Amino acid sequence: MDVWKDRILQCSYLLYTNDKKEDARSFFALLDDESNMHTFKMILLQRSVFNYFYAVKETAKESLFTTNIFRKKQIEKEKIDIKKIESILDFLSINWIHE
Repeated sequence: MDVWKDRILQCSYLLYTNDKKEDARSFFALLDDESNMHTFKMILLQRSVFNYFYAVKETAKESLFTTNIFRKKQIEKEKIDIKKIESILDFLSINWIHE
């Protein structure tokens, strides 16, 4: 059993023990359906990439207002372009987020 299936099985067990039986059944059903499992993995990966770039953007924004001189020197070396990060986030939200 691969890691994904093991984690989903644990997740469904924890949901079941917390009286969220319908959610537990939904997670458990992923184990039998490969197409839904693939879709679940893709959505999880897409959200992770989106959240990574969002965190980079927020960290860069925060760093503009820092008073710590050592942190400012580190940020000057990194040279994070907030506009570029925002354009990546816009691209990801247009192409990946379907809600």
